[in-house]
Amino acid sequence: MSDSFCRIDVSDIDLTDRRYDIGSTPGGQQNQKIDKAYIETLSRSIHALGPASPPIVRQEADRYILISGFNRVKALSLNSSKTVWVLKVDPEISELDCLKRAIAVKAFNLPLLPFELIRAVTLLSGFLSSREICDQAPLLFNMVLNRGYIDQLNEIAELPDPALALIQADRLSVKAAKKLLDFPGEEIRIFLSIFECLNVSSSKQLEMILFLKEIAARDKISLRDASFQLNLSQILGDGSTDAAAKLRQIREKLYSARFPELSKKYTRVQQAVQSLKLGKGIKFTPPENFEHSSYTLSFQSDSLEDFLAKVSRISQCAKGDAFKEIFDP
Repeated sequence: MSDSFCRIDVSDIDLTDRRYDIGSTPGGQQNQKIDKAYIETLSRSIHALGPASPPIVRQEADRYILISGFNRVKALSLNSSKTVWVLKVDPEISELDCLKRAIAVKAFNLPLLPFELIRAVTLLSGFLSSREICDQAPLLFNMVLNRGYIDQLNEIAELPDPALALIQADRLSVKAAKKLLDFPGEEIRIFLSIFECLNVSSSKQLEMILFLKEIAARDKISLRDASFQLNLSQILGDGSTDAAAKLRQIREKLYSARFPELSKKYTRVQQAVQSLKLGKGIKFTPPENFEHSSYTLSFQSDSLEDFLAKVSRISQCAKGDAFKEIFDP
């Protein structure tokens, strides 16, 4: 036998069985980025134009299991469609081949999201070794994967469910998730509480993980004690402060605790810059965290007269003690 096209009742599709949905968590939690508005738009598109491609299903007794087309079927249900044309796979097809097809259909349509890649590799690992997945990666994922990366993705899949949910929601990067593997579950949740509350870039996630780890190691205390001493949970729970301010406060707390002398130097330089009173339109910026020695002075002028006045003001300030304090605090 072989695959065949046929029309089936939408109600005969079991939407609760998501074994081939690489966008869902092991517990069946779907990607929240696929929101109601998206499904409604897809629904209108299908109503006007018909489905761009048929869902792929596998028949089991009197029901059908989706291999591909989860959002399309949800959209059809929203349209109150009674029937749908589907591609029904060969009844003799194996679980592994169904999974491979589900991955390939998605990967050759759009690049897989980080969570989808983790989930796909995890599911394949129930059937194949890392080497076998590596060998078949171009045909399955439309990309090359090395064995080491495949093993790392399997390790990340063992993180607590809240971590996987954050990766799925694009609020925890794979690079940061790899760093969390170094910590026990209770300590991982310290970072997850931050990333769940705040929209933090991958580089800042790595920074936070590194700084808190180094603070705890230097002071010979646990990560939980280090977090408590820095009042991180109190900052996160402050209902009067917006997310951007909370992120700034937490980063400043971590930096000043990790590099107390540099933090004091930065404060002195900032105070010296303020004392210059350069005037409106002139900005003097010290290097962030003193990671390099380059200072930036910039200004804008709308006339030659204004330009010369600002150059004169800068020259006058450069003769004072404040500039010396800035460059040698």
